[in-house]
Amino acid sequence: MIRNIREDDAAGRPVRFSDGTHMVGLYTMEDSILSAVVPFFAAGLRGNDRCFYGASPETIARVRTALAEEGIDVAAAEDSGQLVLLGRKEPMLKDGRFDPAHLVELYRSDIEAALAAGWSHVRATAEMSWLIEGTPGREEILYYEALSTELFNKTEKVHALCQYRTDRMSGAEIVELLKIHPWALFEGRIGENPFWIDPEPEVYRPSRAN
Repeated sequence: MIRNIREDDAAGRPVRFSDGTHMVGLYTMEDSILSAVVPFFAAGLRGNDRCFYGASPETIARVRTALAEEGIDVAAAEDSGQLVLLGRKEPMLKDGRFDPAHLVELYRSDIEAALAAGWSHVRATAEMSWLIEGTPGREEILYYEALSTELFNKTEKVHALCQYRTDRMSGAEIVELLKIHPWALFEGRIGENPFWIDPEPEVYRPSRAN
């Protein structure tokens, strides 16, 4: 068990979440999400967790600076493979397309490899609204999230956070994202998500995948 990203809930009480945790982070200003993500990663890097972050090059640069300000030797963490900061979309796509099954399988393989290499946990975050913006296959994002929840709920030693800028998503998509994720982070605060109903991935499977 680990403490939550901000160490407490809205009432100031400690909150913990278990292995196999899949969180959705909704934000309007990048500072609010980074104020949560940076200590989340810093705690893992001070231990023996492998940390992955996929986001725009500008965001990755800010994260490097912020982690250094937290006392993390960023260059050493990257050189050892403990920290992976990815500022390009291409490695997360399949032939330039957002493909849910492909990306989830990449996660599965990376998690298995990280744990086999001796890392204690995997902490993974991706700025999904950046990844899918202007990308073919963007309409399959909910199918991807449902597949991810299915994977992470069955996978120990993983803490995954999918970030979304609310102004880049429709209201209907935000509602569905809350149905899919058992935990939610909003403007720096995390808690169990009362709107989670754990829908089956088939609910969101696109017709092209049938």
